[in-house]
Amino acid sequence: MEINFSSDNRIVNWKYENKSYSYVVEGIIFATESNDMIFLEIYENKTFSYRFINLNGKDILWYDENGNLKLFDSDGHCINEHRYNELKTVKVSKDNIYLMYKNRISVLSRKGDEISKISPPFGYIFYRFIDGEKLSVICQGNNNTADKYGRNDWKFKYDFLNNTWHKESFAY
Repeated sequence: MEINFSSDNRIVNWKYENKSYSYVVEGIIFATESNDMIFLEIYENKTFSYRFINLNGKDILWYDENGNLKLFDSDGHCINEHRYNELKTVKVSKDNIYLMYKNRISVLSRKGDEISKISPPFGYIFYRFIDGEKLSVICQGNNNTADKYGRNDWKFKYDFLNNTWHKESFAY
């Protein structure tokens, strides 16, 4: 899918199922499609904010660098608005919303109800999500988790069946 945004950074355009869609918001600096959603990064009023919208142009979720989060129903109406202190980043999947903090991931339903919490692998803190449908993250370690070259940022994939993290590779 090709996504374009205007030179004045206000309009994102794309085609989905042979229909053209537009989304208008001030300050768009990045737009991409992933997991059947459009992700927007916005910079306005000296604040970074992020939006997930469905391929039909309806809002799914907004959040900003200050931890303010808005959740929308399938019609694009706001159903939940909350401030999450120390929120690092957010991942939206088909069924869940993942809120990443340094020392935990809170798993929410698409309606905003907390389902569970996931701790980082022992000796690590969460850094960021990896794009894709599976729950994969980059974690930062410490001197005890570093290899002989001092590298301590690792990619982990979560196993929901066993509630464990599997170390996959170096992060970079």
